[in-house]
Amino acid sequence: MTPLINSGWGSEADKTNELLPMGMRTQAHEIIRTWAFYTIVRSLFHTGKLPWKDIMICGFVLAKKGEKISKSKNNSVSSPKELIEKYSADALRYWSAGARLGTDTMFSEDELKASNRFLTKLWNAAKFCIIQPEDYKDNKPEELLPIDQWILEKLNKVEKLAIKSLNQYEIGLAKHDIDEFFWSDFCDNYLEIVKDRLYKPEVHGEGERLSGQYTLYTVLLELLKLYAIYVPHITEEIYQSFFKDFEKTTSVHMMQWNMHHETQMIIYYPLEKTSKL
Repeated sequence: MTPLINSGWGSEADKTNELLPMGMRTQAHEIIRTWAFYTIVRSLFHTGKLPWKDIMICGFVLAKKGEKISKSKNNSVSSPKELIEKYSADALRYWSAGARLGTDTMFSEDELKASNRFLTKLWNAAKFCIIQPEDYKDNKPEELLPIDQWILEKLNKVEKLAIKSLNQYEIGLAKHDIDEFFWSDFCDNYLEIVKDRLYKPEVHGEGERLSGQYTLYTVLLELLKLYAIYVPHITEEIYQSFFKDFEKTTSVHMMQWNMHHETQMIIYYPLEKTSKL
């Protein structure tokens, strides 16, 4: 009866017509035939409406094959609080966001160590990007080099893929695509390619250096937005330490994903002028 209770059904503040169907219900797969079925039947019986537009079916976290982590079984190695204190909230959140819909996931503390390696990589990549544009001052280059256009277009495509996955509640698939771009395209390839141009403007010229600075600034900011839903603390820390002075937005969590190509440039629209994602 929860959807009906939330809508104030039958009371003076009845908002059934406004609130039903609600947006999304998340639940595990073992209660599809009970809680999901009962709620749908009761809502249809009392109102003639479905209770929600979507159901997101999650899997279990398994302590070992075929056995879900359960308080009653006392089969968890550590409590969430202990894991957060040891590895950080971002590390635990990043790991948990990797699961696919309806699929059970084995848990191991080694996975949290991998999460921390990612957090360290993101921090180090951000430090490099922030150091390079110190004299950038938001200047737009007249022309972007092909390699700079490539990484920006690649990011644009990754963002579109992530939006498609998130609209289908596939949080893990979206994270996988963002991770592939961050580790391979950005860190392993682009950062290595752009270094010489940034370190030696007397060889490559200020125009090529400005193109690299602009691209680093743009890609890192957009990566922070993409990762903010997965690792909110470190992305906010990086944003506050550098981007806030340029973007004039209180928090990275107040920004929207809004990459648009126009004459080989990236245009950012103010938050209030963009439609809801």
